[in-house]
Amino acid sequence: MKLIIIFLLSSPAILISQRLEWEKRFSLGEVSGNSTVFIQTKDKGYLIAGAKQNYDDKTQLYTYDGVVIKTNENGDQLWRKEFLDTWIGKYELEMTPIILTEKNFGYQILGNFSLSYNFFYLVNIDYNGVKISELLDTSISRKTLRVGIYHPITKFKNGFIDASNFNFGINYDTSVIKLTIADSNGIIEDEMFYLNNLIYTYFPVVISITKENGFIIGSIRGIKGSFFNNGFNVISISSDYKEKWNITLGIDTEYAVRGIIETKEKELFVFAGVERSLISNKKDIAMLYKLSEKGKLLWQKDISILDAKETNISEVKETKDGRFIVAGEVVKMIDSTSSTRHFYVTSFDKNGNRLWQQDFPKMINNKITDCLIDELGNIIIYGRDGLNLYLAKLSDPISEVRNKAEKKKGELILYPNPTSTTVKVKLQPGEEELTIRDVLGKEIKSYKGIGTITGTEEYEIDVTEIKGGIYFITIKSKGGIRVEKIEVVH
Repeated sequence: MKLIIIFLLSSPAILISQRLEWEKRFSLGEVSGNSTVFIQTKDKGYLIAGAKQNYDDKTQLYTYDGVVIKTNENGDQLWRKEFLDTWIGKYELEMTPIILTEKNFGYQILGNFSLSYNFFYLVNIDYNGVKISELLDTSISRKTLRVGIYHPITKFKNGFIDASNFNFGINYDTSVIKLTIADSNGIIEDEMFYLNNLIYTYFPVVISITKENGFIIGSIRGIKGSFFNNGFNVISISSDYKEKWNITLGIDTEYAVRGIIETKEKELFVFAGVERSLISNKKDIAMLYKLSEKGKLLWQKDISILDAKETNISEVKETKDGRFIVAGEVVKMIDSTSSTRHFYVTSFDKNGNRLWQQDFPKMINNKITDCLIDELGNIIIYGRDGLNLYLAKLSDPISEVRNKAEKKKGELILYPNPTSTTVKVKLQPGEEELTIRDVLGKEIKSYKGIGTITGTEEYEIDVTEIKGGIYFITIKSKGGIRVEKIEVVH
């Protein structure tokens, strides 16, 4: 499928051909469900997870079964496992996978299940989806992590780290952020507390590991006794668990932090979406904030989709060349009373300039849950499409241009080929040794001290004295070697 994408730069917009490489849908049957998380596996395939809704006639209650599906690199299903009755059959509850990890034995699934409370479960399966072991903690003592809403959790060292809201005091009137560190089995090892406040209730929604093994926490700042929130906080915690700085952003709006990225320069880019606004007559927007290493606000920019009533951000990733890929949903009005919600994927540079945007207008009233960028810069998105789990691969036009340039740079360019007299070889900077070998690996000619330190140069080789046949030209540099086949004819 070919789609049209628009580059939005300071120069006139450029139309290029954008490819949706493939898209796959996995049916949940005649019931609803949710997509939650996915990973790319070592075999370049994908492991996707979600929850399938079921209705129990006896209890007349809805429950959610966990669903895990393994695909190949083209998104084709290899196997599927649904677990509740088969793995944890003694509970009537809601089960949601949160984190997937590939292990030497197969895969580990960490998630939460609800039975009045949010409890913890950990399931280990082999590469075919067969259960190896499981751990469920329904104890009041809570020896394991509590996993659920406002409990962002991520992998940390050999285990996990979780940020959560914690209230205490005579009337539970003091709110703090609790940071919990657990081992690979989810067993709690340590707990720390930050941001005591009597007025606001902090609900962490994002936790990010810094390059120095510290943490950045993004937390909604809720107003006590109200259904509204007033901005959000970004808190930096050092590797020894001490608070470094704390900044409040988005005052007078109901911002929710959607993604935090630390660059190589240790600057922070904070992406925030707005679900409702405390300022009347203002549309729901998405914002990008740039913070210094010390937490100073450098600038902020509205990155909403131009003709949208609402721009939601689901996931943010950074590319190899320092750009940002943002995936989410956009709400657009059909008329004065009705609207539609569909997917979008867009890219920004570090100045907050939109480079391109791709809409999925056929994905009506559905949701993107997660996205990742593969080693070639392709964007894989995961979400829900009606009663289906949805997985798609989308090419990034800027990564494609970069990949082609790198491939061309790595190619050994020589001409004419075949040749009977001479052949010209284009050398790259630092390439100073060239060898011609026959098909058996025997050295025919060798040239040393050629090329230049900077710039490219053409080097001409005389092959009139070489017998006709197939040969291989090898060029060496400190960075490696390049090899090309040449045919000599007489």
